[in-house]
Amino acid sequence: MFADDLAARDALAPTEAVFVILIVTDATDATADPTVERGAAMYAWNPATSSWLKIAEYESMDLQLTWAMLQGGPTSTPAQIDAAVAAAHTHANKAVLDKLGESAEGRLRYDGSPIAAEWNTANW
Repeated sequence: MFADDLAARDALAPTEAVFVILIVTDATDATADPTVERGAAMYAWNPATSSWLKIAEYESMDLQLTWAMLQGGPTSTPAQIDAAVAAAHTHANKAVLDKLGESAEGRLRYDGSPIAAEWNTANW
């Protein structure tokens, strides 16, 4: 069920357990309830006690989160994270790395040629 305000909710005469949402429009909301700072609220009718029980508030509809408000979030800024993602596979020696490969037998090659051991180039 929906109601425009607390008075409309209180005017209902439920005979069984029901849920009522106080909708938010330009002129109405749930702020007549002292426990609701702003926005809408949902209430349940308890026939055993003949009373309304607030079960939810919808203030979060007005919530605007900022990066700093996140608990346990990263210490990096969004710009730093975006830059890291953009540079995830950027290397200063990319031209050298692009020359690395392997032979049909799975042996390491550089620019298509076998890589000589360093001791092969020393004059011993």
